Amino acid sequence: MSERVTIKDIARAANVSVGTVDRALNNRGRISAETSKMIFRIAEEMHYKPNKLASALGKKKTINIAAVFPEQPDYFFGEIERGFRDAQRELSDYGLQIHHIPTENLNPKTQVEVLRKIGREQFDGVLVATGGEGLEGEINRLYDEGVPIATFNSDAVKSKRLFFIGVDYTNSGRVAASLLGKFCQGHGKVAVFKGFKEVFSHRARKKGFVEFLKEEYPEINRVSGRDYADRDDLAYESVKDYLKLHGDVTAVFVTSAPGTVGAGRAIGELPPESRPMLIGYDLNDYTAKLLRDRICWGIIAQAPERQSYYAAKTLLKYILEGSFEENDIVNAKSQIILRENLREYPEYEKYV
Repeated sequence: MSERVTIKDIARAANVSVGTVDRALNNRGRISAETSKMIFRIAEEMHYKPNKLASALGKKKTINIAAVFPEQPDYFFGEIERGFRDAQRELSDYGLQIHHIPTENLNPKTQVEVLRKIGREQFDGVLVATGGEGLEGEINRLYDEGVPIATFNSDAVKSKRLFFIGVDYTNSGRVAASLLGKFCQGHGKVAVFKGFKEVFSHRARKKGFVEFLKEEYPEINRVSGRDYADRDDLAYESVKDYLKLHGDVTAVFVTSAPGTVGAGRAIGELPPESRPMLIGYDLNDYTAKLLRDRICWGIIAQAPERQSYYAAKTLLKYILEGSFEENDIVNAKSQIILRENLREYPEYEKYV
């Protein structure tokens, strides 16, 4: 896709200064009719579209965006908040203000109550780390009321949301399965634990994980443990209880950061020779320590701060310009992080 034509491009083609082009296009300052006509002709030939982001600078309008996501656990959602802070700081000249509207967790039932209180008169746009399909009604209501709304980190695929910024979660589950299958050498028994069955990202990760093992490692036996409501304390209890009853488990797979933290704690209490391998998600202080202590064998990272940062930038552009292009959607990529390559990621130096 071709790059957007700027006033610098027009100035170069017209052999005039950028200031002259700006005065002509915005009808301000003294400029000859002949020069103005030439600039407009060149702008039309080059299919120039005014950058409304830039024009917002002069209007000094405040753009209020609601960001709906949980506060806890901080080791994950704190990274989401950091991405929003970075976006607001970078785009403060455009009047961007991001307001965190916290939810108790990713359970759609708790998120619905929060979204019901949001209306057109409060915010210019809404971003939601959605719990899943249970939110479609409220997302569609806001869209129908004219509130630009998009999802990030976890999606509501059947809703009217404008766009989604996150990871291909089904594929990230397949990546995790490929890693585990290689570690297990195609044999063994893996216990699968999921955060919330309603949450799109958790469900998609499990789906991709199970499908890949069936296709590539059919001799690995798959069993399901209890859901842990995306809480590390419940993940700890679920994995600990399960391993007491099933000492033949070769590996444990969890679908979120709290699951990794809780499962790692349970596995770490076992004697080293009795520990199943753990494959989980997201890099933070806790999971980095699990990698260093050889309790977690691999982490699939998804850069949550990158997701919130680009979600804010893309929605702001839509609010100001009324559209966005496909190349505006910058999704995070799944990254495999092992104990051996932890220090190779500059953005993760703090965890080494």
